[in-house]
Amino acid sequence: MGDAPLKENLAAGLIRLSGWTGTTPLVDPLCGSGTLLIEAASLAAGHAPGLNRSFALEGWADFDDDLWREEKERARTRQEQGQFQPMIIGCEQDPSIAKQARNNAEAAGLSHLISIQTGDFRDLQLPEGPGTIVCNPPYGLRIGADQDLEALYGDLGAMVKTQASGWDFWLLSGNAGVTGALRMRASRRIPINNGGLDCRWLHYQVR
Repeated sequence: MGDAPLKENLAAGLIRLSGWTGTTPLVDPLCGSGTLLIEAASLAAGHAPGLNRSFALEGWADFDDDLWREEKERARTRQEQGQFQPMIIGCEQDPSIAKQARNNAEAAGLSHLISIQTGDFRDLQLPEGPGTIVCNPPYGLRIGADQDLEALYGDLGAMVKTQASGWDFWLLSGNAGVTGALRMRASRRIPINNGGLDCRWLHYQVR
């Protein structure tokens, strides 16, 4: 996962920006604690972002509590009517973090939609596509870390180009210097602020 852990609302926004609708496979080869996967599953299941959270606007003087409850009930109804059973797969090399990702999916009530594999992404076999790959890899912000990451990004690019012809590949980059090791050209570069870091949500159309 990236150097700055993703907040849920940012992860939800990234999934929506990707254009993924839940009708095709979605894979995160470096899933970390599973935030992107959980938000993707929430979208596919019809969960409204923040449905079970409280918001500052609820304390406003002109806040309409009845209207708020009505809208939340509508959101819950859409959630119950969700029809998609998407294939959502994550891969994490560290067994303890993979276990955390599974626990997070279970806590979100979405473990039935998400498969977390423990292992190296280089050994990951993508399902039949086309589909969407999303990824928040390390950025290498420490001095001297870039060299350590060039091999990782190079291998990630090789895996994508070998297995994912016809897929969409989205990567959150906080370090333009290491994304070049992918040896791929992004078709879109969307500016993203991730915990104060200037990042780009990069889209690659895999041929």
